[in-house]
Amino acid sequence: MRILYTADLQGNPSFYKKLFTLAVRKKAGVAIVGGNPLLI
Repeated sequence: MRILYTADLQGNPSFYKKLFTLAVRKKAGVAIVGGNPLLI
Protein backbone atom coordinates (compact mmCIF):
# COMPACT_ATOMS: atom_id res chain seq x y z
CA MET A 1 0.00 0.00 0.00
CA ARG A 2 1.25 3.48 -0.85
CA ILE A 3 1.07 6.10 1.88
CA LEU A 4 1.19 9.80 1.06
CA TYR A 5 2.12 12.14 3.93
CA THR A 6 2.30 15.90 4.09
CA ALA A 7 2.26 18.56 6.78
CA ASP A 8 1.49 22.22 7.30
CA LEU A 9 -0.96 22.86 4.49
CA GLN A 10 -2.00 25.96 6.46
CA GLY A 11 -5.70 25.26 5.87
CA ASN A 12 -5.32 26.26 2.21
CA PRO A 13 -8.02 24.46 0.17
CA SER A 14 -5.91 24.50 -3.02
CA PHE A 15 -3.12 22.62 -1.20
CA TYR A 16 -5.64 19.97 -0.11
CA LYS A 17 -6.92 19.64 -3.66
CA LYS A 18 -3.34 19.16 -4.92
CA LEU A 19 -2.72 16.55 -2.21
CA PHE A 20 -5.78 14.50 -3.11
CA THR A 21 -5.12 14.83 -6.83
CA LEU A 22 -1.62 13.48 -6.25
CA ALA A 23 -2.97 10.69 -4.03
CA VAL A 24 -5.30 9.54 -6.81
CA ARG A 25 -2.59 9.83 -9.48
CA LYS A 26 -0.09 7.83 -7.39
CA LYS A 27 -2.79 5.34 -6.30
CA ALA A 28 -2.14 5.98 -2.62
CA GLY A 29 -4.22 3.91 -0.25
CA VAL A 30 -3.92 6.55 2.47
CA ALA A 31 -3.27 10.30 2.53
CA ILE A 32 -2.12 11.56 5.93
CA VAL A 33 -2.07 15.26 6.79
CA GLY A 34 0.08 16.22 9.77
CA GLY A 35 0.28 19.67 11.27
CA ASN A 36 -2.62 22.05 10.77
CA PRO A 37 -6.15 20.73 10.31
CA LEU A 38 -8.53 22.11 7.69
CA LEU A 39 -11.10 24.24 9.50
CA ILE A 40 -14.32 24.89 7.63
